Amino acid sequence: MSWLREISQIQAALQSSDSQDRLPEVTTLRKGDSAVALPMLLRKVNDAEFMVRSFMAMGWRHSQTAD
Repeated sequence: MSWLREISQIQAALQSSDSQDRLPEVTTLRKGDSAVALPMLLRKVNDAEFMVRSFMAMGWRHSQTAD
């Protein structure tokens, strides 16, 4: 499955009320294009689940650009 096709699935999973759905998608975003991944990661900065926030921070650090 290509990265672009996965984006809609990732977005849907990130909206799930189950943190077990959100967590793997936050991890997946580290592999993607920073221009797409960073905004999606930043939407999870206030996630209720500690592990989702932690993985978001790791993904954000991995995806940082000069901006």
